[in-house]
Amino acid sequence: MEQKKRLIDVYEAAKMMGCGTKNVWSLIRRLSLKAVKRCDKLYTCEEWIEEYYENKRSKELHSIFNGRRVFDPALGELSVRTVAKELGVHEKCVNYYITTGRLKVTRKGHYLVIAREELQRFISEELEDAEDIAQNA
Repeated sequence: MEQKKRLIDVYEAAKMMGCGTKNVWSLIRRLSLKAVKRCDKLYTCEEWIEEYYENKRSKELHSIFNGRRVFDPALGELSVRTVAKELGVHEKCVNYYITTGRLKVTRKGHYLVIAREELQRFISEELEDAEDIAQNA
């Protein structure tokens, strides 16, 4: 059975987050921070605040184009950030691969979408290039 969450009001949440109550209300109104309404008061919990901070600047969760999510890993659609994490490099490095044409992307609105197959192709080619350099050295 799921444990009951300890609900905290907006004022206490503002103290925990180190911001004003208007900011917390704004986050709840924008649906960035989960909350429930009980007796005409808004409540949140520590778990939801932690979840907000984890996904604070995540385009993967909030990006919608033409009514559906832009980055859908089930369909093999990845963001620049996801590819950077998988390759173990910085996002600027992935953008460099894109601008030099080594990594192909498609656009959805202003988002860059990288197909899983394209990432696999890129990884295999990069490994071949690294092996060739090692043999010639």
